[in-house]
Amino acid sequence: MPKDEILSSGRILAGSFFRNVFGPKAERALSVFVALSAFGNVLSVIFSQGRLVQELGREGILPFSRFWASNRPFNAPLAGLFEHWVVSVIIMLAPPPGDAYNFILKSVFAKQTLTSVLANNRSVISYPLAVVNAFVAFALIWLYTHRKEWNWSPPFKATLPVVVFFFLSNVYLVIAPFVPPPPGQNIYEHLPYYLHCVVGWGILAGGGVYWLLWAIVLPKIGRYELVRETAYDEIDGWERSFFVRRPLAAR
Repeated sequence: MPKDEILSSGRILAGSFFRNVFGPKAERALSVFVALSAFGNVLSVIFSQGRLVQELGREGILPFSRFWASNRPFNAPLAGLFEHWVVSVIIMLAPPPGDAYNFILKSVFAKQTLTSVLANNRSVISYPLAVVNAFVAFALIWLYTHRKEWNWSPPFKATLPVVVFFFLSNVYLVIAPFVPPPPGQNIYEHLPYYLHCVVGWGILAGGGVYWLLWAIVLPKIGRYELVRETAYDEIDGWERSFFVRRPLAAR
């Protein structure tokens, strides 16, 4: 792969490599496998995100939790899938072309050096995911170092070195996007290179603000406490949690 072709191809480098070595038919075949891989990723994300929204509803921490927790009408998380569909449609149709399009879909084959690819190859979902993974890995490290205190002995677990490596790799993915790219390598024309990071932290902060208002501020103002209770849905066959407001005794 000549350097000039790598910098100017604007497409999958593996496809260009296969074309140079095996011919145009091999390039098309590889493109099919890449498309199938992307399609499989889409299916796995749809499945997992629908269930994730459903479980958050069953924990009772979302507004209208009973709606999100439902398993009707096809014994599937239809409400969670609907939420995922709405967000996906907004992401695809709302932004105008240009910088906003790159902001949402950013090509993983941006014409950058390896360092700047690692620093800037991110998206609205991957950056917050790296933040969450870093916190999850840190929590696992805490459990490893305090397993006796917490009586923690799960049947399946990663070794401590693996967890530490996973933690450090995600810390790098959280910090690296703030490193300025080389001159002329910003894929945006007008937007700052770190915009994905700001939006990602904003999304996480929005969840924190919601929890602060719902679980801390409003109960203090209304002088009540949130009490968690469990209900059994005979139609779905699932248990779900919900919170009721219990007034505090007057002092």
